[in-house]
Amino acid sequence: MIHLPAGNENLFAREFEMTNDVDEVVRRLRDGVVRRVDLASAAADGGPKEIMVLMASVGFDAEVVHDLASRRRGPVRHLSYLLPAIRSFLRFAPSSMRLTVDEGDLPETGPAIVMIANSRQYAGRLDPAARARMDDGRLDLLILPCRGRFGLLRWALALFRRRQLDDSRTTYLEGRRFRLVFERPVHWQVDGDPPHHSSLIRTLEIEIESGVLPVLVHPRTA
Repeated sequence: MIHLPAGNENLFAREFEMTNDVDEVVRRLRDGVVRRVDLASAAADGGPKEIMVLMASVGFDAEVVHDLASRRRGPVRHLSYLLPAIRSFLRFAPSSMRLTVDEGDLPETGPAIVMIANSRQYAGRLDPAARARMDDGRLDLLILPCRGRFGLLRWALALFRRRQLDDSRTTYLEGRRFRLVFERPVHWQVDGDPPHHSSLIRTLEIEIESGVLPVLVHPRTA
C-alpha cells in the first residue's frame, strides 16, 4: 500500500513519510520495501466492526468530529473545525467509565478524555499517545482525567507543551484488547471521522490485528 496525501493532516502519510511528489512515488514503487503494520477492529455496543488504522477516542475531539459532520456542506479545511470546537467546548461534559485491558479489570475511572491509539500521529502534531507504534502488536491507551472545561484547557496546554505523559494524573497503558463501558451515552470517533454504524454509545471494544497491512516504505525506514 502507498498513500498519496491530499487532505488536511494526512496522518498515515506522515507516519511513513509519504508525499504526493510524483518522482518520489515512482522511486518508492521501484525501490521501496514492504513493511507489515498493525490494524485494529473497533465495535460499539456489540455492533458491526469498524476498521481502525490510527486511533479512536471519546471526549472533546469526538464531539468536534460529530458536530462538524452533522453540519458539513462541502470540503473540510482546518478553519472548518473552529465553530464545532467552540460549540463542543461550551457543552463539554466527559463521562466516567469502567475499563478492561486484556481481560483484566481496572478501577473505575472518573470523567476523562480517552484515546486508544495504533499510531502516535495526531492532528496539529500534538501526538497525545506519543509512544504508540504501528508495528509492535499492541495498542496504546491514554486516559486524561477531566471533569469539565477548565480541565480540558489544562490538558490542551500540556499537549501543546508535549508534557501530557509527564503528568502523574495521566494513565498510559498498552494492550491487545480493550473494553470500555461508559456511565452515560457518549460520542466516539475513529481515525478522525464519525463511525459508520453508531453515534452515541455505551460500550466500546477494540482489538489489535498484528501485521495485517502491507505498506510500501522507503528503504531507510524499513
